[in-house]
Amino acid sequence: MKPIIFLRTAWMIDYKGVTEIDEPTGAGSYVADNKDGMEVANFFPVGSKYYGFARIRKGNNLRIERLGAKKSDEVIDDVTVVFFAKNPHLGGQFVVGWYDKAKLYRSCQTLNQNQRLKHPWYLATTNLENGTLLNIPQRSFEIPEDGPGQTNAWYVMEYYNAKEYLKEFFQFKASPNKYLGNFKLTGGKGSGWQMDAEIRKQVEIAAMDATEEYFKAMGYDVEYVHQKKFGWDLEAKKENQKLLLEVKGLSASLGSVILTPNEYQKSLKQKGFLLCILENALDKKNSKLHICKIDAKNKFWISNNGEKLKIVKITSAQIVKTNP
Repeated sequence: MKPIIFLRTAWMIDYKGVTEIDEPTGAGSYVADNKDGMEVANFFPVGSKYYGFARIRKGNNLRIERLGAKKSDEVIDDVTVVFFAKNPHLGGQFVVGWYDKAKLYRSCQTLNQNQRLKHPWYLATTNLENGTLLNIPQRSFEIPEDGPGQTNAWYVMEYYNAKEYLKEFFQFKASPNKYLGNFKLTGGKGSGWQMDAEIRKQVEIAAMDATEEYFKAMGYDVEYVHQKKFGWDLEAKKENQKLLLEVKGLSASLGSVILTPNEYQKSLKQKGFLLCILENALDKKNSKLHICKIDAKNKFWISNNGEKLKIVKITSAQIVKTNP
């Protein structure tokens, strides 16, 4: 087997620089404090190449001799470098992409600052055709909790269950869409409001079923709590993590959804609150599930494929007949 290493980075959508809807998360205090990091350009083309980074503890280098290099070598060729990150919507750590046929360096290398969006450091490089960034729905291959631990460099070939784990990984790598089904999370235009009560019920059931299926496939135990009027419909639990899922179904493509006052207030206050929207709920070919998280400043929602959904507050009123 060719040498392979897993490197932990921040979670992003595109890794082509920081934008309003694509900030890095989940990679330690530097990223948390600065909303930035060298990995934000891991899939930004520089000429014919990608240059990848993962933060290695200060004063340490990668121990590429554990991959077959000599202790005197500064670089090892033809390595599979797999990047993984913590999913801010679902929790857990998942593979986000990889470099095939990569050069992997023992210590950080530098480019001209302007070449890599003013983030010059890198540890790995490969030709563009050998780099793969998974879209959000494809990021379904999870890193085991007893795998890398606290270190950002996981020498996976030394893992006690490496043979079986890597067998499954390479099956996933060959066809990510088949690993968990193809949950397409792209948006559209239009209104999904359906006046017919029976059809509305069917839409609601389809949305609940799709959300339950998705989270069960991700390894969660799912419980229906919608009748308890908590402000969310489902609870998804995995080990010490608990997600609160408010589910909305649309009979057409994604235009807008309504949150009740209770749901909206809970979305602002409750940790782990996610808005799950199934558009085209009764059309299996075109139905799409959106998993949405409110931004840190409570100004808009971001779906897990990077769509930005703005919050428009509305006021209702009751009109009551008065006596003459």
